[in-house]
Amino acid sequence: MLPIGVSVLPVLILGFIMGVDNGIFIVTFNYCLQKETPPHIIGLVGILFGKMLWPAPANRAVAFKSA
Repeated sequence: MLPIGVSVLPVLILGFIMGVDNGIFIVTFNYCLQKETPPHIIGLVGILFGKMLWPAPANRAVAFKSA
């Protein structure tokens, strides 16, 4: 997307735009989820959609046995 050797400014601008876009998506998604879900199952639906959109990191997804 960006050529090798590009200055730092375009990288910072692109990162800022992506961060703002991600924040807008998360806030909008959570608002719609809470508005359209019956009050007694908001927690369940929120957990299910949260796991689908943001899966667990690799270090938490694997259970390790302690020695």
